[in-house]
Amino acid sequence: MISMALRWLVYGVLLAGALLLQIFNTHYLAHFLLLLVVMVPLLSLAVSLPTMCTSRLELTAVPGDVRREEAGRWEIALRSPLGLPLSQISCTLRQRAAGDGREWKTKTSFRGVSPGEWWSSDVSAAHCDLFRGWISSAWCWDYLGLFPLPLRRSGGQVMRVIPIPEPPGRLPEGLLGQAAPAPAPHLGGRRGEDYEVRAYRPGDPIRSVHWKLSSKWDELMVRESARQLRPTPVLTLDHFGTRERLDQVLDRTLGWSQALLGRDMPHQIQWLHPNTGELRSFRVTDSGSWDRCLGALLSDPCPPAGRSVLEMPLEERWSGGPCCPIHVRSGEEERHETAS
Repeated sequence: MISMALRWLVYGVLLAGALLLQIFNTHYLAHFLLLLVVMVPLLSLAVSLPTMCTSRLELTAVPGDVRREEAGRWEIALRSPLGLPLSQISCTLRQRAAGDGREWKTKTSFRGVSPGEWWSSDVSAAHCDLFRGWISSAWCWDYLGLFPLPLRRSGGQVMRVIPIPEPPGRLPEGLLGQAAPAPAPHLGGRRGEDYEVRAYRPGDPIRSVHWKLSSKWDELMVRESARQLRPTPVLTLDHFGTRERLDQVLDRTLGWSQALLGRDMPHQIQWLHPNTGELRSFRVTDSGSWDRCLGALLSDPCPPAGRSVLEMPLEERWSGGPCCPIHVRSGEEERHETAS
């Protein structure tokens, strides 16, 4: 703003000089100089206006997912369909960290910016976190730097600092063995049938629906082969404490999830929202479902203290049949709950 004020001051001095020359000198050159001083800013605005109105700033997270302790950055690039440069740009980049709720802004200003030219702002990736970045304001100036106009800008972007997987030393014996013993038939199962009937869960194939029993119970029920039943791993964690502790917990959770998926074992990941106490539960069957779970993990805050998921009885958290509950800790062996 100081430089723009200085430019207007210089222009005012030039305009005053041209007016004085016009008053004390009636020669045609004085008329020409006055007209020139008045018209040049308008011509500058007219030439600059098409580029100023069609250009925009584009924010990009590079990369979108960065491993903890690696380098990440925001890139801001100028996009102009006319291919013409702008004399000056200023913008404010705002960032917010989901883990501790911090928010900060960075103001930048550049001169002589060409289309496609970009500049960057580094992101601290010391801890697992989710950063949201957006350009809160952007301005551009005409070629003389006298007239500012707001510059269009892209929407916000997200950068995730993801954990480093730490595989478990060994899997529980209950998961390494063969299928769990067949439970006694219930909810309509008859003697000699090799399946049990349970409530429908998202992802169950339609062909497994027990339509007759579903109409009787007014609820979708599915057949599940008893010989193929095995306990579902239920990974739990506490989403509070120091950032270092949560980093270790997320590293181990990712390691456990990868180890289970490597054995073709779908599993459940659960924790309580550290502020509201709401149960967060995600079924992980592949890399896509794990990615959605990770997004929720990184989006939740990490306060110094909160409610442990172990305070909620297992029966309230899980009703999907046999399970193997595993509580992931930091710096020590995982705790295996007793499934009732």
